[in-house]
Amino acid sequence: MPSLRLRLLDAFEVAIDDQPITKLYSDRTRALLAYLAIEADRPHRRGELAMLLWPDVEAKKASQNLRQTLRQLQLAIGNKEADPPYLLITRQTVQFNVAADQWCDVAAVRGGDVMTYRGGLLAQLYLPDNDLFNDWATIQREALHREVLGKLRELGREAFDLDNLPQAIIYAQKQVEIDPWREEAYQDWMRFLIADGQSAEAQRVYEKCKQTLWDELSIEPSAETKSILNAEIREKTAASFILHPSSLPEDKTPFIGRSQEIADIKSLLMEPDCQLLTLVGLGGAGKTRLALTVARQLFEQTYRDGVWFVSLVGAEVMLPNIVRVLKLTTPSDLNTALHSFLADKHLLIVLDNCEELLHEGAWLEQLLTNAPNVQVLATSRQSFDSASEWVFAVEGLRTGGTEQLSDAEELFFAAAQRANARFRPKSADRPLIQQICERVLGHPLSIELAASWVRLLDVGQISAEIDKNLTIFATQSRQFEQRHRNLRAVFDYTWQTLTADEQETMSHLAVFHDGFTRNAAERVANANLLTLLQLVNKSLVQRRDDRFGLHEAVRQYAESRSMALPHAAHAAYYVERLHALEKRLKTRLEPEPIEAISADLENVRAAWSWATAQQPDLLQPALATLFIYWQRVGLIVEGGERCEKLAMAAIDIPLRVQVDNKRAEWLVMLNREAECRPILEAIIPLCQQHNLLREEALAHTTLAIYQFIQRDYERSVATYQRSLTLAEQSGDAAIEAECRGRFGRTLENIGRFEEAIDMLKSAVTIAEKIGRVDISTSIYERLSITYLNVGNRKEMTRYAKIYARAVERMAGEREIASANYLLGLSYDIREEPQNSLQHYRTALTIFERLNIERRIIVTAIHLAGAYTHIKEYDLAEQLYQMVLARVETEYAVSVYSLLSNLYIDMGDVGKAHQMLRESLKRISWTAPSSQSMQNFMAIAKGLIALDRPNAARPFIDYVLQSPLTRSIHRQMTTEMAATLPAAPDAKPYTLTQLRDLAEQEIM
Repeated sequence: MPSLRLRLLDAFEVAIDDQPITKLYSDRTRALLAYLAIEADRPHRRGELAMLLWPDVEAKKASQNLRQTLRQLQLAIGNKEADPPYLLITRQTVQFNVAADQWCDVAAVRGGDVMTYRGGLLAQLYLPDNDLFNDWATIQREALHREVLGKLRELGREAFDLDNLPQAIIYAQKQVEIDPWREEAYQDWMRFLIADGQSAEAQRVYEKCKQTLWDELSIEPSAETKSILNAEIREKTAASFILHPSSLPEDKTPFIGRSQEIADIKSLLMEPDCQLLTLVGLGGAGKTRLALTVARQLFEQTYRDGVWFVSLVGAEVMLPNIVRVLKLTTPSDLNTALHSFLADKHLLIVLDNCEELLHEGAWLEQLLTNAPNVQVLATSRQSFDSASEWVFAVEGLRTGGTEQLSDAEELFFAAAQRANARFRPKSADRPLIQQICERVLGHPLSIELAASWVRLLDVGQISAEIDKNLTIFATQSRQFEQRHRNLRAVFDYTWQTLTADEQETMSHLAVFHDGFTRNAAERVANANLLTLLQLVNKSLVQRRDDRFGLHEAVRQYAESRSMALPHAAHAAYYVERLHALEKRLKTRLEPEPIEAISADLENVRAAWSWATAQQPDLLQPALATLFIYWQRVGLIVEGGERCEKLAMAAIDIPLRVQVDNKRAEWLVMLNREAECRPILEAIIPLCQQHNLLREEALAHTTLAIYQFIQRDYERSVATYQRSLTLAEQSGDAAIEAECRGRFGRTLENIGRFEEAIDMLKSAVTIAEKIGRVDISTSIYERLSITYLNVGNRKEMTRYAKIYARAVERMAGEREIASANYLLGLSYDIREEPQNSLQHYRTALTIFERLNIERRIIVTAIHLAGAYTHIKEYDLAEQLYQMVLARVETEYAVSVYSLLSNLYIDMGDVGKAHQMLRESLKRISWTAPSSQSMQNFMAIAKGLIALDRPNAARPFIDYVLQSPLTRSIHRQMTTEMAATLPAAPDAKPYTLTQLRDLAEQEIM
C-alpha cells in the first residue's frame, strides 16, 4: 500500500513510498495540501478553501479554480488509488485523512516528537498575491515555534528533576539550535551543565551566548545569565540588602516585546544626572512590567546594594512603604532614618503606581539629593513635574503588517490562548488582529482585554465591537488585577485629574480619527499648545513624530463626555487641506501630497461622511484632489461608493453631475460598464440643460468607451469627436487634453495606430503647455504601447522610460505597476524574456492587490508568454489557466489560442487541438480586430502542427493583408509563412470562408 510522506518544515517535500512527487507545479496546489495537512482536525468547506487561496477572485471563479487544483492534487498524490484515500472529498467539504497511510512532520512534532523539529514551517511557500494564506502560514509558523520551544523547556526541566542531566542538556541544546537568540535556553543549558559538573563547558556556552546576542542584537547577556556562572554571588543575606531576583514580583505571563524600550531605559539609567526616571503612560500601558523587566536585567550588574520594588497601589504616602520594603527597624523618625540609611547606598528603587502621590515629588527629590548613589525608576500615569526628573513615555507595543508577527500581535495570540486554550486563529484573522492592535495604538491592556473575549466571540466580532462601545474592554476574569478589569474605570480616574479646559479640549479631540496634527488640533478643537502638552503628559494623547494620536477607547470615552463634537469645523478643515493640495497633484510628480492625504485618510473619510449627510456642497472644493488620490492609490471602488451617496444627497446640479461623471468613468475601469450607461443617460441631459460643457465632454468620452467595449466602433469614434467639439467650446485646455488622450487610446485599440499617435501627441502638447503633468504622464504610457504596435521599438522604449521616470517620482502604486508592465514589454520586443520576468511579476502583484481586473489579465498573459520563451511551460500554463478562470469570452478566445501555441511548443498536439476547438467556439467572425489577427495566427500555427499547411495558408494571408495586424504580429506571421512551401496566388478568403475552413479542419 503506498504511503504519503509530507515534510512541511524547512523545505517543502512530498513523497509516495520515498519517491519524491514533482508534479505539484503550482504554489497554490502545494498551499492547499499544506493547509489541509496542518488543519487536519476537521473538514473544510470548499467555499472557505476557495476564499483562502483566491481571496480577490469572484466566488464562482474561485470555486472553479479550487476544483481544478483539487483535481491536480489528487492526480499528483494518487489519491483515488490509495485505500483509504489521503483526502476525503465530498461535494461540500475536503479533509486530510489522518487514518490513511501517511506521515507529516508537523503532526509528528505536535504529537510529541519535538526533536525532529527543524523550524521554518512553510518557509519556502509564499503566495505573492495572497495575504490571507501568507498570514495564516505566519501565524502557524510562530505558534508552532513557540509551542516547540515551550515543550523543549518543559521536557528539559522534567529530565533535570529526574536527575537525567544528559537528556536535559540535549533538550536545552535543541532550544538553542532552533532559536539561537533565546537567552533563557542558554540559561537552562548552563545550569544543567554546572549540575553535571561541566563548569568549563558552561563557560563556553556563556561565551557563545554573549557573542550571539552581541552579533545579532547588539546587547549583553542579562544579569541573571551572568550570575549563573558565579554561584557564590547568589548567596544573598538580609544584612547586605541585596535581593534575590525572585523577591521581585513574579511575572504571571511571558513578557513580550519592548526590546528597544528596555535598551533605552537602561541607557538612561547609566546617565550620571539621571537619578529619577519616570515611566509615564496610560493605565494598562505595561509600565510596571517594563520597569520590572529592566530591574531584573540590572540586578547584580549595576547596583551593589540591590534592586527594590515598592508598590504604591492604595498608598497614602510613600515613606512607610519604602521603609517596609527596605526592612528598616522602625524608629520614631522614619524620614530621618531613611535619609541616613540611603546616604551611602548604591541601589535602585522601583517605585510603582505613583500617580496618586505626585504631590510628594519635592520630598522624593530631596531624598535623592541626600542619597547621590540611589536611583528611582518610577511608574505613573503622569510625571511628577520635578526639575530633576527624567521622563520616558511608555506607548503602545510595536504594530505593523510585516511577515513576522509584531509584538502587539504576539500579545493578542498569547492572551487569546490563555483565555481559550482551544483558540486557533483562522487565515482571515490576522488582518483583523492587526487592525485591533492598531486601533488601540498597541496598548497592552486593551489588547489583552479584547483578546479575552475569544471565549465568546470570533476575532471579526471583537474587531466590530471595538467600533461600537467600551464594553469589549471589560472583564470579570481573575487573570486581571481588579484595577485593570475595566478600561472605562481607568479612564474615569484620569479624567478626574483634568482641568475644565483640558476636559473640553479632550472631548473636542474625539472628533479626530487615526491621529491629527498640532495645526488640526488648534483649528478644529481650539487646543492651545499648553493644553495639548498637558494631555500628552497625562498620557491621554500620544505623540508620534509630527502627529498626535488617540487610543480608540480613549477617543470613544472622550466622545461620550462631549456635549457636541465639532464636526462642521472638522469637515471644513480637511476640505480646505485637500483643496490646497490640488495644484501640486496636478502639476508636480511627487509623492508628498499622496502621503499627506494617506496620513489623514480616516479623518478625510469621516469628514466626507458627515458632510454628505449634513452639508453636501461643502465637499465641492475637495473633489478634484480626491478623484486623483482615489485613482492613484487604487481606491476607486471606495471612491465610487462615496460619490454615489454624495450624488444622491446633493441638491446642487453641477456637484451631482461632477461626481456621477467620475463614478461612470470608474465603473468602466472596473469592468462594470453596464452600470455606467444609466448614469450617463441621466447626466448628459442635465449637462445640456445647465450648459455644463466640461462635464458633458467628459461624459461623452465615457460613453464612447462604453460603445467601444460593446464593439460599436463607428459610434464610439463619432461620440469621441462630439466630446472634442464640446471640450474646445468649453475653453478648458485640460478637458481637451483628457478627451484627446482617451480618444487616442481607443483609436489604438481599434488598430488606427497612426491616427492614435497624432491624437495622443496633440494631447501631450496641450497638457505640457498648461503644466498638467498628471495628464501628460498617463499619455506617455499609451504612446509607448501604440509605438510598440506599429513596430517602432525605439520610440516605444523612449516613451516607456519617460513614463517610468515620471512614475518613480510619483510613487503611486498603480503607476508603478503600469511602468513595470511597459518595461517588461520593452525587454520582450528586444527578445530578453529573462529581464522582462521581474517587471511583469511586480506589475501583476500590484494590479492584483489593487484589483484592477483588465490589467491583471493582460499582465498575466504577457508573463505567461515570457515563461514560454524560456521554456518554463508549467508556469506559463498555470498563468493561462488562472486567466481562463477570470475572463469572459473576449479574452477567453485569445487565451485558448495562446494555450494552443503553448501545447504545440510542449509537443502535445492533442491538447493543442483541443484548445483550438475551445477557441473556435467563442471567436467572433463578424467584427475583426487586432485581437482577431492574433487568434488567426494561432489557428495557422495549430493547423501547421496538425500537418495541414494548405489549410493554414489562407489564415496567414489574411493576417498579412489586414491593416489591423500589429507590426510585431505581422513579423511573426511572415516568419511562419517562410516555413511553408510556395503556393500559387489565390483569391483572399472572406471571414465567412475562413470560419467554414476552420470548422472543417479543426472541429
